[in-house]
Amino acid sequence: MEIPNTFDKLISKSGSTSISQFRSAKTKALYFSASWCTPCRKFSRILAEFYKKVNNGQKELEIIFVSDDASEDDFNNYYKDMPWLAIPFDETRIIEDLQEAYQIEGLPALVIVNENWEVLSLSGYKDVCKNQKKPSKLLKFWEELDRKKETKAPQKAMGDSSSENAVKRKIKSKCFVWC
Repeated sequence: MEIPNTFDKLISKSGSTSISQFRSAKTKALYFSASWCTPCRKFSRILAEFYKKVNNGQKELEIIFVSDDASEDDFNNYYKDMPWLAIPFDETRIIEDLQEAYQIEGLPALVIVNENWEVLSLSGYKDVCKNQKKPSKLLKFWEELDRKKETKAPQKAMGDSSSENAVKRKIKSKCFVWC
C-alpha cells in the first residue's frame, strides 16, 4: 500500500513524532479502535499488556492507533492509557484512507503490516486474544509472516487452520466479540 506523503505526523506520549519511530520497529501494526466500542476497551487493556511484554528491553513491536472516535475529547481520554503511537484525531483523511485501504469493517481490528505497508495478517486481534500468554511466540510468528511474504509462501493465522485470505467475514456490527 502506498502511504500518502502527508502521513508523517504521529503522536506519542512525549508529543509529536515522525513515522520513523514506527518504521524502526521489527513488527508493525495498525490498531483500529474507538472508545465507544466496549470490546475495543477490553482489548486495548489486553493489547497494552502484550505490547509491554514484547517490548521489555527493546522495541520489537510498534502500533499506530487509528481512532474511530467522534470527538477529540473521546479520542484523548481513550488514548491516554495506550502506550503506543497514534494518528492525530484531526487527520481524518488519513484515518479514512487507512480504514478503506485495509477494508476495516468492524472494531477492534489489529492489522499486522510489513515495511511496505502490505498486510501480513488481518488476524492480529484474534492472534493476541488466543496467545496472550505467549507474546514472544506470536511476535516470532508475525516476523515469519514477513519473511514468507518476501518469498510469497502461503500464510496461515496462528492458532487457525484456515488461510489468511481464505475467508472474508462480513461484520454486521461495529464491534467483534470479546476476547
